[in-house]
Amino acid sequence: MTVLFNSTLAKYKSKLTPLATSSAINFYVYAQDIYSIKIQLNINQTSCIYEMQLVNNVWCYTLIAPQTPCVIWYNFVIEADYQTYYLGCPTGQTQGEGTIYSHSPPCFQLTIYDKDFTTPTWAKSATMYQIFPDRFCRGNKKNLINGMNYHQSLGRDILIHENWNESPLFE
Repeated sequence: MTVLFNSTLAKYKSKLTPLATSSAINFYVYAQDIYSIKIQLNINQTSCIYEMQLVNNVWCYTLIAPQTPCVIWYNFVIEADYQTYYLGCPTGQTQGEGTIYSHSPPCFQLTIYDKDFTTPTWAKSATMYQIFPDRFCRGNKKNLINGMNYHQSLGRDILIHENWNESPLFE
């Protein structure tokens, strides 16, 4: 069994940047000796699985982005040799070359942004810095819990960086 997917290469995804709301992206998985491949999408804590189509020896799926900005987490479910395998991200990453797992894998990330958003003119030539105060001193642990609860109540996905040296996530 051979299965190839890399979320950072145009050979496998028709768009490598964040995706505008309501726009389309194509996923391509190159595989041999496979019975079927499905893509599993996790959108706003809802999981859906869709069949990929085999076209000219490449497994394909077209996703139309939701109408509201969000983060989509995805992986692939593979049927081969009367077994189920999973293709996901390398551990600790959200992008890169797919890795085969025998269990539910770490997911790839796809950011969906508002297609109507325009960058303010003043910001186009500005220099900005982003400071991550949670990495310096968390102080009262209840503040972290209250912040998590607040953002979850708004339906937002939460990712807490526990380790100072943890790499930032990009899409």
